[in-house]
Amino acid sequence: MVAVIGIAFAIVSFWFYREGFVAFGPLDERFKWSATYASLAILGLAFVLPGLVLVLVVLFPCVTPSGAVAIDCASLGTIFVGLVILLIGLVLLALGYVGTLAGIWRLGDFYGESLFNVGAVMILFPFLSVIGQVLVLVGAGRSQSKIRRSSSTALRAAPASP
Repeated sequence: MVAVIGIAFAIVSFWFYREGFVAFGPLDERFKWSATYASLAILGLAFVLPGLVLVLVVLFPCVTPSGAVAIDCASLGTIFVGLVILLIGLVLLALGYVGTLAGIWRLGDFYGESLFNVGAVMILFPFLSVIGQVLVLVGAGRSQSKIRRSSSTALRAAPASP
């Protein structure tokens, strides 16, 4: 159950990254690739969940009280199909994950905000991932503040229209 909730949160997270990269696509062509990679990660998660469920549902009844797995009670064909689906999902997820992190790094370069870069690196490490996500969020807030300040300065500097 915890894995399902984690996968659901990951799908939502990658969806928001994808939408952000799509919004930046007209400003820099490379963000379109990052949006594609975020979509790959979502697709990968869509494969991981059924593959994992298929393998676990078949293997769970085969576990003996001592913890050993009685292979003769499981359908090896079903386990193989589940493992193939799981493997495809993990490959797509890995590609999408790396591409999404590259997009976050690009945001840091685009805005000159190092919190994006530090956050992207920290997201790679399981125990630091949450801190990395927070740094990306703080970096986004700081970038948004910079944009607001620069646009309000530009509006004040603009000559009044007759």
